[in-house]
Amino acid sequence: MFGFKKENFGCFITEIEDDIAYITLCNDDKKFYMGILLKDLKNRKIECKVGTIFTAVYKELSWLKWSVFIFSPSERPSYTKEEIEAVQKYYEDRYGEI
Repeated sequence: MFGFKKENFGCFITEIEDDIAYITLCNDDKKFYMGILLKDLKNRKIECKVGTIFTAVYKELSWLKWSVFIFSPSERPSYTKEEIEAVQKYYEDRYGEI
């Protein structure tokens, strides 16, 4: 379809503050950070605690000027603090400060 884009991301919650989950989204060549309201994650049945991992699909139809993130729970258990730090270090070493 003309102007259609879809990307899959692995996500994990790195911090929770004031009803906002700060998450890291990663795929093979990109890393992003974003804040999402906890109620939006809970509505998608995603456990809202630091270290929780889940998936996100980004869909965009440029000719309609429409885009959406769709979040889904993951089958993998939550990350430990050490695992989160190791993943962050890996991406910082690979891509530098993002």
